[in-house]
Amino acid sequence: MKKERIEVLRGGGDIRGVLSGIRQELREGASADGLLEPEVLRRCRELLRHEDAKTRKNAALLLGDLAAGLSRESEEAKENCAALFLAWQAERTRFVEASYVKAMAGYDVTPFLDELRACSRCLEEEDISEEDKKHVRALQAALRDLLGEDDDRAPRRFSMPEGRHGVLLTSPAFIRPALLEAVRRRHTDARATEHGVYFLTDDPESLSEIRLFSELLFRVRFRGGSGEQPMAQRLLSSELFPLLRQCLGEQPFYTFRIVTDGASVMADKHKQVKDLAYSLEEASERRLRSAKAADAELLFFGTPEGRDVVFARFAARTDERFSYRKDALPTSMTPVFAAQVAELLRPYFKEGAALIDPFCGVGTLLIERNRLIPAGKTYGVDIYREAVEAARKNAERAGCGFYFIQRDYFDFTAEFLLDEVLTEFPRMESRPREETDRFYRSFFEKTSEIAKTDALLFLLSTEERILKKQIRLHAEFQMLRQIPLRGREQIYIVKKRG
Repeated sequence: MKKERIEVLRGGGDIRGVLSGIRQELREGASADGLLEPEVLRRCRELLRHEDAKTRKNAALLLGDLAAGLSRESEEAKENCAALFLAWQAERTRFVEASYVKAMAGYDVTPFLDELRACSRCLEEEDISEEDKKHVRALQAALRDLLGEDDDRAPRRFSMPEGRHGVLLTSPAFIRPALLEAVRRRHTDARATEHGVYFLTDDPESLSEIRLFSELLFRVRFRGGSGEQPMAQRLLSSELFPLLRQCLGEQPFYTFRIVTDGASVMADKHKQVKDLAYSLEEASERRLRSAKAADAELLFFGTPEGRDVVFARFAARTDERFSYRKDALPTSMTPVFAAQVAELLRPYFKEGAALIDPFCGVGTLLIERNRLIPAGKTYGVDIYREAVEAARKNAERAGCGFYFIQRDYFDFTAEFLLDEVLTEFPRMESRPREETDRFYRSFFEKTSEIAKTDALLFLLSTEERILKKQIRLHAEFQMLRQIPLRGREQIYIVKKRG
């Protein structure tokens, strides 16, 4: 955090601009150091009474941003929450009100719950002028999020819908041809789209056998009518409510969230999404309620013809395809991605191969490779104890008798030479280039020791130049193929020759 901003905050000057600048720095990952000092927090609380409305708004939101750095039981947190509540009660400028409530979401509002709930009920009954409607809607949404008015409902249970439905299996572009081929074995009408593979099915449950898609989305089909109707009316007369009832059961109301992609016809995304959400709430008489943590996300995908198609994603639907993967770390490869990588490499895998993953993490890539082509003796090596312990549990649940070892790969020794090396390199973009170069050089030197002649290396890396340089310097290795994945990451298929 820039010290000069904090100094201006302490002493005056362009307060509104400074508050905005501090919040922007926090959003970009700056440390809150210096902002959590009692003197600075006290100054922020004082600014909640500033004569300028936008300054009050920014001061409130900044206090909300800083809540994560404070213990909820601390005196500073209690004072911040009380100051926000009192300022909210005193506020007479409509566009500022929601900011106080959003900021309070990071604090313990237990002492103020009765008043907050009473205000929420009053707003539902208040006759709101057209001029104030936008700001009151924002306040209502903030209060619902803060109070969690829907949290005491019975947990939603998802059921697959009956009948014939359009579904979209989402996927990144690199795996889409393989996904399309897998789907067409059952559904010959399947076609690739910008977001995945679309088709009609009366048996969505069977899709659990396909491991290559990222998400299962259900098409919300419109029931005729004019395309010139407002979108809220079109959705209410569409198959949305029947789909919600089939998947979530009959409920007094359903919560939703709207998501748009870059090609959606809602060009002014933020404003149009908010307006549509409000319109859906009003037109449905609150049987549909906008919420951050929603029963259903409504995804608007733009088509090349310049219209939107709508799909529903259900939070209560569980994905059982990778039930073995119960233990993971924040940096772990997702099982879907591991399955996609394994599918691309399937033609190169050798049944019964002696195999190692030098940086195995929680073992997901080894498990997905073994599901396609059973390997022989398999080692997973990782320097982190937590990763190795998680890998052992995952492999046991998957029925894989692998050997997981907590060790630096460069100290690994084997009783026999190995047929395959399959791994994703650690991300080293933030490291000095010389360090990354040394790491890759050490990798090829160690791999040369433990791999057979004609062994294949399947390497996921974002370091194309360094990897290719090390292959040139180690003449016993030959590049066979590169497969682009996501961003800078590619699969490199390398052979150890005699």
